Amino acid sequence: MSALESIDDKHQLVRQYASVEDSLEQFEQKVEKAVRDLDRHLSIQDDIARGK
Repeated sequence: MSALESIDDKHQLVRQYASVEDSLEQFEQKVEKAVRDLDRHLSIQDDIARGK
């Protein structure tokens, strides 16, 4: 049983879910930035290897 399943008040359930979503949003933004940075780095390394 998850922590959210034990909540009887549906409004509280929605607030808890929104809180989890907000926390994940910050993490997702950090992951997206890391992926962009890595992609940029790999593109630069590829250009260097090709002599550009």
